[in-house]
Amino acid sequence: MLARIARNTAAQAVGLALTFADRFVVVGVLLRTWGPQLYSDWAALLSCAGLIAMGELGLNIYYGNTLQKAWMQHDTVRFQRTVSIALFISGCLAILLGGIAILIASVVDLHRGLSIGELSRAEAYGVLALLAWAALSRVARGSISQTFRGRQKFATGTMVDLASTAATVSVMLAAGLLGARPLTLAMLMVASDLLAGWGFMLFALKSRYRDLRLRAACPTAAEFSDVIGHVKWLAVQQGSPVAWLQLPIVYLSAIGWSGPPLVGFVLSRTLVNFMRTLCNLLSIGSGVEIAAVHHAGQTAQATRHVYAVARWLAILATSMAAGLLLFGRPFVSIWSGHDNLFNPIMILFLASGAVLAAPAAAISSHLMLANAPRPISLALIFQLAIGLPACAAMARAWGPTGAAAGLAIAEAACQGLLIPILAARQMDGFEVRTYLSQTVRAIALTGAWTFGTGFLILHLIDIHSTTALIAVVLVWGFFALLPVFFASLSSPQRSALLSRLANMRKKTLV
Repeated sequence: MLARIARNTAAQAVGLALTFADRFVVVGVLLRTWGPQLYSDWAALLSCAGLIAMGELGLNIYYGNTLQKAWMQHDTVRFQRTVSIALFISGCLAILLGGIAILIASVVDLHRGLSIGELSRAEAYGVLALLAWAALSRVARGSISQTFRGRQKFATGTMVDLASTAATVSVMLAAGLLGARPLTLAMLMVASDLLAGWGFMLFALKSRYRDLRLRAACPTAAEFSDVIGHVKWLAVQQGSPVAWLQLPIVYLSAIGWSGPPLVGFVLSRTLVNFMRTLCNLLSIGSGVEIAAVHHAGQTAQATRHVYAVARWLAILATSMAAGLLLFGRPFVSIWSGHDNLFNPIMILFLASGAVLAAPAAAISSHLMLANAPRPISLALIFQLAIGLPACAAMARAWGPTGAAAGLAIAEAACQGLLIPILAARQMDGFEVRTYLSQTVRAIALTGAWTFGTGFLILHLIDIHSTTALIAVVLVWGFFALLPVFFASLSSPQRSALLSRLANMRKKTLV
């Protein structure tokens, strides 16, 4: 299982590199090309189109779980039937969501509703239509791409999905460097999604699985009822993060916060969400294999694996949060080309919520992939019910910083505390006290060491250039991160690592 986890994590590491390019390199280029105001318009429209993903309803999770279970039980008939049903329902859903999107767009004045400043009316609606088309395409494709996970080829499926991401990042980067307007960029994104997304995925499926028939089939009443029975909770789990990510941006734009303040909020969330993405990669990469242990009936062993992953997530998230607080200002200045987009208080709020919530990603991934999403969905419903009103109220009083505070409070309470409490009833051998003891201790010790070490380094080395920033981060990584991760290993793991390093040194000397 460890080998498969390593392959899964490695495949997702490629995705992480592309995510970094998308969220940092591309964003930096677009900010320098367009300026904060035009980029603010783009960000608001991108968030609106991104809300379409809420309508995916968690079907990709459901079909991935169902396909994996059928394959593990050697039920090829059920496997093929599930693929055919997925094609039919996903297509119908994309058509329905497209109709809803057209209806909403026809009654909303984008310039007044989203404080669009530099885009003309025609260009704004054109950009939104193209971005919505790309989002609908991803919704329709998501369930079919789960065929790879169903056949225990999660890493392969991840790499196939990343072809679309790589193409989109490439065209965005090229368009930004050439000074393309948002409408041109949106057109290129749609083209890359169709060719590298649908085209490459269908080619990979047909060439690898010649027995697979990609034919849509209408589900029976019983099959449709089974889908609804599972998806009602998975929809919350799928849609809540989308609403959590996009709605605050749309709301801030709607109440008049555009230009640099909105861009600063977007950049701060980008930094924290990248940190969260890295944690999610570890949790999902391990969760796929832990789910296989669970499906095999070894539920207590699966819970022990969840404990271990949660502790590592706590260490990883805390280390990255300390790095953001220490080195965020010079990084954002170099990244964006603007000195007024970094807000340390905003970063503190957002990073604190993400750190306290990070360990629960291990629980969420396990329950999601084990087809037991109810506890996670309930926690996410509470998070939305508390967090979005708090975000709205505090945003009206204190702007983007207030919005960040409202989001952080709800995220810490509902994911950091409520998820483990609710999960205790679903997971064999899971104890909330043990879980909280391990994760809180990991957060406290990691935070004290990494931030304290970094604070000392910053008083010894002045950051005055990109080279100096890289040097300081490397020094911090050596003296702060390496000791933390080494200390977090168990005694047998430390001994094995030291033995392997010693053998490598001997081979080098010979």
